[in-house]
Amino acid sequence: MQATGTDIELRGRILRARGRVVVLTGPAACGKTDAAMGLYEHYAAERAAGCVLIAPTAGAAAAMRSRLLARAGGVLAGPRILTFVSLAEGILAAAGTAARVISPFRRQLLLQRIVDELAAGRKLSALGAVADAPGLIVALDRSIAELKRAAVEPEALARAVGEAPGKARDLLEVYRRYQQALRAEGLYDLEGRMWEARDRLAAIAPGKPLPGLEGVRALAVDGFTDFTPTQLQILRHAAGSLERVLITLPYVEDSRVRLWHWTHRTLNAIRPAFGADLEEIALTPARENPGCEKPGCRGLRR
Repeated sequence: MQATGTDIELRGRILRARGRVVVLTGPAACGKTDAAMGLYEHYAAERAAGCVLIAPTAGAAAAMRSRLLARAGGVLAGPRILTFVSLAEGILAAAGTAARVISPFRRQLLLQRIVDELAAGRKLSALGAVADAPGLIVALDRSIAELKRAAVEPEALARAVGEAPGKARDLLEVYRRYQQALRAEGLYDLEGRMWEARDRLAAIAPGKPLPGLEGVRALAVDGFTDFTPTQLQILRHAAGSLERVLITLPYVEDSRVRLWHWTHRTLNAIRPAFGADLEEIALTPARENPGCEKPGCRGLRR
């Protein structure tokens, strides 16, 4: 696929950005994904593994791989497109960390055992009466997963909950014992693998090679509307050893506040995560650039 003049202009601006991290915003179908793939192609032309693309799901990664191959006429050698999960697995493998993963079934068995033990010891002030209720373990499983996605560790939850008895205190007791059991057995759940990968990257001095990303000079993160705190921390730690990190985000600063509410919140989480190392580029809607070549938009707001 032949790059247009605007494609080349946008890629140049991304590459010339003062900060290592660029967030590219705009509405749907405005060229954000094209920009991410263009950055990948720029680095791939110099070195096969020069850039890694990160997609939100395995399905999105497969679709992006197909688009990249179509752009290259099918001659692009092994495009490296990952999810955050596969990125974390690669980091841990390269760092020599044997991440034994607990299965969802075993995870629920573990939670059931913990609830039974706490209930037998009368340590569940609110949940003890419903310890055998159908759905309790599933609800606890979801709550703990949500806490871990938000990077809330048991100690932080304890400070928020305090000493007052109730459902929140019971959740804390279950969560605390769950984490202790994982550590004792050397097991990781999905969120725990992400935490471990984050901590491995945090221990790498800026400018030093990253485990699992040897030879990589740039990351392009496309297709997300939200990031967990752990995902942002992984990107922040990685950015210290990379030339460029590109993040695309569907967002337009206009009067449609409710439409962009969630991605505006995401942008407000990205900004403090990278601070002065961040530059923002906004692609303007087509109505402001009637002569643009893309179906959604293509003008640059400076």
